[in-house]
Amino acid sequence: MTGKQKKYMKERISNPTESKKQTALKAGYAESTANVAGKEIEDRIANNEEFKKLMEEKGITDDYLIKKLKEGMNADVVKTATEKGMITDEKTYTDYSTREKYVKLTLETKGRLVHLHDTKIDYDTDKLKKLREWFKD
Repeated sequence: MTGKQKKYMKERISNPTESKKQTALKAGYAESTANVAGKEIEDRIANNEEFKKLMEEKGITDDYLIKKLKEGMNADVVKTATEKGMITDEKTYTDYSTREKYVKLTLETKGRLVHLHDTKIDYDTDKLKKLREWFKD
């Protein structure tokens, strides 16, 4: 892995709910390449046996990842009210924003979330010609 790729992964692990583009920008990628850099890095690393072994050694097992994804999908946020520097009230709310990010991350991980830029449309030119002819009349 290059220095930028290592920095990207360190940032991504530190801020898993941040977009791949934002993480790539923080790692030093140019604005023009940041959109695709994150996906390419993660695809390359996801299939890298050395990286998988390193994660296992550091305790980032599949079970650990599943546990953390579940925690993220059930995230709450605690809001407090203060008066004269003292906490007077505390309420726990559902953190929908974080939950949504973790659901997307989980679906991406399982290959069940397809991004529009990842799709390829195969046009049947004969059918398109027939439709054009039909609409001309």
